[in-house]
Amino acid sequence: MNCCGLLGLLLMTVCSADEPVSTEQNFDEAALEFFEKDVRPILSARCLECHGSGDKAPKGGLRLDARSELIRGGDTGAAIVPGKPADSLLVSAINYGDMYQMPPKSKLPAKEIATLTKWVEMGAPWPKEASSAGKVKPFDLASRKAEHWCWQPIKDHAPPAVKDSVWPMSSVDRFILAKLEEKSLRPAPSAERLTLLRRIYFDLIGLPPSVEEIEAFLKDESPQAIEHVVDRLLGSVHFGERWGRHWLDLVRFAETRGHEFEPIIPNAWQYRDYVIRALNADVPYNRLLTEHIAGDLIEPRWREVDGRGLKVDGQTKPAADLQPSTINHQPRINESILGTGFWFLGEEVHSPVDIRKDETDRIDNRLDVLSKTFLGLTVACARCHDHKFDAISQRDYYALAGFAISGSYRQVRVDTEAQHREIAEKLAEIRARQRTKAAGSLIEAARPTLDKLDRYLLAAQQALTDGATLETAEDKRKRLTPASREKVNALAVAKQLDGELLARWTVELEAARADKQHPLHGCAEITGPPRARGLHVDTDGQPALARRASVEPVDGLVVDFVNLRDECFLQDGVSFGTRPVPPGWFEMRGPADRREFFVATIGGWERELFWKDIKLAPGVEDDHGKLGEWHRHGRMVRSPEFTLTKGTLWYLVRGSVRAYAAVNSHLVLAGPLHGSVVREFKHDKPNEWRWVAHPLDGYRGHRLHVEFTPGDDAECTIAMVVQRDDSPPLPTVSWRWMDEFVRPGMSPEERAKSYREAINGAATNIVLGEIFSPPSDQQREASGAWAEVANWFVHHRNLFVRDWQPPVLDTTEEAELAKTVQWESQLAPAMLDGNGVDEQLLIRGNSST
Repeated sequence: MNCCGLLGLLLMTVCSADEPVSTEQNFDEAALEFFEKDVRPILSARCLECHGSGDKAPKGGLRLDARSELIRGGDTGAAIVPGKPADSLLVSAINYGDMYQMPPKSKLPAKEIATLTKWVEMGAPWPKEASSAGKVKPFDLASRKAEHWCWQPIKDHAPPAVKDSVWPMSSVDRFILAKLEEKSLRPAPSAERLTLLRRIYFDLIGLPPSVEEIEAFLKDESPQAIEHVVDRLLGSVHFGERWGRHWLDLVRFAETRGHEFEPIIPNAWQYRDYVIRALNADVPYNRLLTEHIAGDLIEPRWREVDGRGLKVDGQTKPAADLQPSTINHQPRINESILGTGFWFLGEEVHSPVDIRKDETDRIDNRLDVLSKTFLGLTVACARCHDHKFDAISQRDYYALAGFAISGSYRQVRVDTEAQHREIAEKLAEIRARQRTKAAGSLIEAARPTLDKLDRYLLAAQQALTDGATLETAEDKRKRLTPASREKVNALAVAKQLDGELLARWTVELEAARADKQHPLHGCAEITGPPRARGLHVDTDGQPALARRASVEPVDGLVVDFVNLRDECFLQDGVSFGTRPVPPGWFEMRGPADRREFFVATIGGWERELFWKDIKLAPGVEDDHGKLGEWHRHGRMVRSPEFTLTKGTLWYLVRGSVRAYAAVNSHLVLAGPLHGSVVREFKHDKPNEWRWVAHPLDGYRGHRLHVEFTPGDDAECTIAMVVQRDDSPPLPTVSWRWMDEFVRPGMSPEERAKSYREAINGAATNIVLGEIFSPPSDQQREASGAWAEVANWFVHHRNLFVRDWQPPVLDTTEEAELAKTVQWESQLAPAMLDGNGVDEQLLIRGNSST
């Protein structure tokens, strides 16, 4: 809404136009900051379209983009009287007084009216350089840098000459003394020793010296007595406590979010103690700054902890001094990541009516704190316009804003993250050896049949062609009739094949003949009576197998792990293992006496149940509201950021899953609004893939990412995220690669040989883990089909082996590894890096423009 009325014409004259008006006045920094942050955005958003300095003449001759213009007024006189809101017709107009009502379409919100009234009462503070006339000039960084000394390179100045050459103890003293001597002043006399001692104590640790410390100091008459005291106090833990308070004020440290019901900032004390330890350890300032900005991405700065959690006086050591333990898995803390917690110490509200504006205001606060703390600059002013005097443009502001929204909030398992990651790597190695052993055993047992597969197929074809028939057994399974079984046994002897296996192949081939989706259909359809022989051809003239093509790409795809096309999923913790499960991964599931074997046909992040018992240490705080009930931290996988263009997100999942759609990074889910961003999907069939819907129609056009958490002790796998209005189709088997093996005109012998090569290759290569990540796009698209064939081989291993007995797998190594895990964790607020996101430039800082 804009002040589109003729505000200047409506304002009555307060002072004579012939009377000179003083518009120059000095204002303190607090007043100028109030104007830049609170007043200027209102004027920009509500008034400047009609009363700015654009190409068109301002309505009523009144401009509101400079203090001098407000005092000078429009066609009928001044708009404000600084310090006198009751006499300022601008204030009367925005209050919809008896004579004038501005803006004309609707009254300003009460908060904005109060802000403008307060501003006039303060004397209408405005930067001297802020007057604008005519068109806006391009931002000239070079001239800005040349205008102020603070942007100039540091120069080395020689210490000045002084009259009293005895008093200075350093070059700094000479600069101080020179200025004193300019004013004919002399330094104050040296303080008494006891007074000096008390000053040092209060300055360095904020506490007075004890009686014993006073006596010890007074007895020490050496020239180094003061140095000894200073060194001792600098080594005291109280030094960090004393000086850390100043730093905590800069980063607006608090333990609640400053909103009704006082939602907490869980475990904020971890950042507080991090600051204290950093000061006590004399962490270099450039390192401290880097840890705040990107502590989760840089080389860790390790601190040892004991088995119970935090070690208050633990010695900080460089990473090179703390190698990962291979026996005890000693827990240790990456101090660097704790610095990123400062991003999340600000105010946050539940149930914002405008969720996008809420985010832009939170980011504004974070950048304001960042720039003031580390740069000594008010960068947040550039949200609405190029900075009026500092060398900061809107481009700079929104570049920083993009950085801030590219990461997300988490509570890191600070004392166990490194240990858990190390153990997860070792667990992956153990599981890989177990898979290789089991798969190798199966391949070795099946090798004789795999090598003779074409002979088994041809013999089974011959048996069916000769009239072999089936019957239903008591267990409702199909089997050869006794007469047919005798013939098959005789055929097996003649062909030098195993009679039991040939009987099984004959039954399987008969089933494949009636099922066009069966992988053996192309070989089975030439069997049986003469009328049934010959390759089946569809009406389009293509072989039946050619019709079984890959599913078309899913519309609205956000993330796809089916074919490993997108690896932008990020994980907090190791509950989903060390990497996504790719198609073709040989898997084992269940206890040793009932172990199931299969090959993954759809890729995705799969929960590792080894970690299901991780929990929080007693007294550790969790998030406020619904998210806190899920205990997500260290058990979460997130998607990249994306813009919601459809009303529903669809997740391809297996098992029980909890999903949190972090719309505009809104976090405090404890009020009447935005409850729909969290959704729980329970399922009692852990092996069944399905699409689940997450309706988010009210958030179209908003940016978000999705965070997935497993449901309690349930199995959980996430494969795809899709946005569309209707349910996507489930991924189906692709047999396109079989076209190369079954072509029209091939003889039965050629076809059987092709099947042998295909099944042998798929079984051997994928089961043994040699084609987890195919190098080419074509192979990558086919990997799901190859995985289906390998999975078919594993499930139909009775066709290849009479009675395969899986090898006994040694579980003691995994059990011993589990004993070293620290299952209870401390949490600390921290950032989780995401995909890079560019923030949009907001016109006049308004979130809706």
